[in-house]
Amino acid sequence: MFRLRYWRSLLADDSWRYALVGGLLALPFAARSYWRTGTTLELEAIFVAGLLVGYFFRGTADEVSRVGSRTGFVGALPVLLWMVSDVVYFLFETESSYTLFAPIVGGVLLVTIGSLFAALVGAIGARIGDWLSGKTGFDRATAAAQ
Repeated sequence: MFRLRYWRSLLADDSWRYALVGGLLALPFAARSYWRTGTTLELEAIFVAGLLVGYFFRGTADEVSRVGSRTGFVGALPVLLWMVSDVVYFLFETESSYTLFAPIVGGVLLVTIGSLFAALVGAIGARIGDWLSGKTGFDRATAAAQ
C-alpha cells in the first residue's frame, strides 16, 4: 500500500511526469545505439529528449535543469546496467585473475559516472529547450486551450 502511494505521489509531480516520458522516449534509441555498437552509449537521444522536455516544461531555470537531468538518468540507467552486465559476464567468463572485487567496483563506477554524464547531457538539452521555448514564444496555457 505504501509503494502505491509513493508512485502515485511521484506521478502527480509534473517534473517527474515530464522526466519519465522524456526518458522512456529516449530509452529505445539509447538501447539501440549500444546494441548496434556493443561498446558505446550514444547520448544524442538523451539530448533530444532533454531538449523536448525543456521546451514543453514550464518552470524556473533550476526546475528545467532538474527535469532534464532526471530525463537523462531515466533514459540511460537501463542501458548502463546492460553495459555493466556485459562487462561482468565477460570478466567471469574469461576466468581471468580478477577477483570479485574488480567487476563490482568497475560496475559501480561505470553506472555512477555514466548516470552523471547522461544527467548532465539531459540538463544541457533541457536548458537549450527552455531557451528555445522563450525565443519561439511557446506558451503551454495557450496550446492547451486550443
